[in-house]
Amino acid sequence: QLTEMIIGRSKDASLGIVETTDKFHRLNIALTGLTGSSAQAAKDIDFLIETSRKAPFALDALQEAFIRLSSTGIKDVRGTLLGIIDAVAAFGGKNSDFQSAAEAIAQMAGKIVVSQEELRKQLGQRIPAAIAIGAREMGITIQELFKQVESASVNSFKFISGLTRGFEADFGGAALRMMNTWTGATANLETSWDLLRKSLGDAGIWEFFVNGARSIATIMDDLTLKINNWKFVVSDFISIIVDWIAKNKELAGKLIILGEVYLVVQATILTYRAAILAASI
Repeated sequence: QLTEMIIGRSKDASLGIVETTDKFHRLNIALTGLTGSSAQAAKDIDFLIETSRKAPFALDALQEAFIRLSSTGIKDVRGTLLGIIDAVAAFGGKNSDFQSAAEAIAQMAGKIVVSQEELRKQLGQRIPAAIAIGAREMGITIQELFKQVESASVNSFKFISGLTRGFEADFGGAALRMMNTWTGATANLETSWDLLRKSLGDAGIWEFFVNGARSIATIMDDLTLKINNWKFVVSDFISIIVDWIAKNKELAGKLIILGEVYLVVQATILTYRAAILAASI
């Protein structure tokens, strides 16, 4: 039982490293596709990591919002993101509030004109002062803003630009202040944990598992080809395997555990090497 527990915990830790590292690789692919430049994608990732250090929200939430905003045609994506972060933080919002506010602004940009749904139901609920700030930056009253929204005459990009400017003026620094709360501290801890796992993954663990998965897929493809060449009926092949396991339960169990131990040992060795490398830098 102790061996199984150690194997289980080690597998979870290794998979956590792989999944976190893979998340950053997928983010790089997505941003490269959006910007058309791998160099710009790398800069955007650095920006998101740096921003997450000063924001009381999860790195995952920031990444998703950044990609969503980038796909809408908003020119100052970074400034818009920072404005939303400060504005939501100013009202003690959490991840869900930040995500809803960012999505509301992304939907506004996608529709070209501001609608009541995004303005009142989504953005207004997450950032109570958003409507007043938007009207102020346009130089009109709230009532006049509502009338213009009803007539679909408020350009989204101009409105978002004004919001960003107003958020910075009214709430600049709110995110940093919220970092002194439990929500901010735990968000920063989660970011640090993600970055540690990414470092270990980049040191070789991620590549080991990716190559391992490819190798297993190649073996399976080769086995499939051989089965087809041998004219085996799939059901007969499965029956052979099931019958063998039934007759050799103890041996089959040991083989499975042996395979798991091998993977854990390899992952542990890579982790140890990565730790030594990090300590020597």
